[in-house]
Amino acid sequence: MQVIATGADPEPLGRVTADCVICADGGLDVALAAGVDVDLVVGDLDSAGAAALEAVAGRAEVLRVSSDKDETDLELALAEARARGASRITVHLAAGGRLDHQLANLAVIASSRWHDAEIGAFVGRNRVFVVHPGSGAVALPLDRGAAVALQPMGGAARVTTSGVRWSLTDERLDSLSARGISNEVTTDSPTVQVEEGVVLVISSAQAT
Repeated sequence: MQVIATGADPEPLGRVTADCVICADGGLDVALAAGVDVDLVVGDLDSAGAAALEAVAGRAEVLRVSSDKDETDLELALAEARARGASRITVHLAAGGRLDHQLANLAVIASSRWHDAEIGAFVGRNRVFVVHPGSGAVALPLDRGAAVALQPMGGAARVTTSGVRWSLTDERLDSLSARGISNEVTTDSPTVQVEEGVVLVISSAQAT
C-alpha cells in the first residue's frame, strides 16, 4: 500500500502503516509532524517548508516540477504511485481551505486513470472510497450506524448496495442529484457495486 499526503490531519496519517509514503508538496510538513517516514516528495514545492525539505534531504527522493504545469501536485503524486506499481493507495486530504482544491482533489481520485487501483481517502475525519465499474460488490470497512453517502462523479452511475438503510438494486444515480446522501450502515461491511459510472462512497464515521 502507498500513502499520499497532501496537507491533511496528522493524527490519522500517523496511524497508517504503508510500504511507501509519497508527499504531494506541502503534505511533507504534515507527514513529518505525524512522525511518518517519507519516501518521495513530488510537486512544484511552493508549499513544502524549507525546514521540512532540509529534514528529508538525503533520506527521501525529491521530484521537483515546474509551477507552470497542467496537473495538480496530487495528480503527479498519484501518477508516480501507479508508475511504481501501487495497487492500493490511501490519500490523506485536508478538510477546509480552498473550495476549488477540495472539489478538484475529489475529482482527481475518482479519475478513470486509476481504475485498476484500489483508492481510498481520508478527508479530515471523513472516509472516502472510490468504486469503479467492474470491481464487483466492494465490501467497505464501516461499522453499523455509520453515516454513508453515494456521490456519482462525472455523470450518472448504476448502483447496487447492501447493508444500508435505504438500499439500491441496479438503480441509476444522477451526479447532479442529492439522492445518494444521508444513508446509514445497518450491518458490518456494507457493499457497493457499480455497473456504470464512478461513485465516491463517503462516510463521516470516525477514522480508524
